Amino acid sequence: MSKLKRASNPIYTFFPIEVEGFDSLGELALNMRWSWNHADDEVWAQLDPEQGGTKLRFGDTTIANNGDQHVFEVQVYLNGIDPDSVRVELYAEGVNGSGPVRMDMTRGPKLVGAESGYLFGAQVLAARPATDYTARVIPHRAGLAIPLEANQILWQR
Repeated sequence: MSKLKRASNPIYTFFPIEVEGFDSLGELALNMRWSWNHADDEVWAQLDPEQGGTKLRFGDTTIANNGDQHVFEVQVYLNGIDPDSVRVELYAEGVNGSGPVRMDMTRGPKLVGAESGYLFGAQVLAARPATDYTARVIPHRAGLAIPLEANQILWQR
């Protein structure tokens, strides 16, 4: 059994290393953590019900069939959240071993009489029932990955 070497920086001394270059990877991870855009924290808090969030809400949804396509239109009320800091998607669980379906919805016109309500739309093949799909709002920033179980996802249903 080999003797474990410890990382040289005391902030991550609890991590045993066996891979050459671990110190460099650790430094990179710390730099990424400290370079987080904390302006996004406000958006996350507004979406997280555990932090008193859920300022967003869904309005009416319409689903129409256009040939071999389901056409979805969803009203989303952002209540002051910058529309560029969220993404609205159609989501469906994977079937027969395939991955989930995630379709970006396009932000359309502002809703009349709503300060920050928008109509979002998307089309998907009608190979599956329209009821397999649900809309969701997630925080958005380039390079940001959102786990499916995150509290910051607002699901339509």
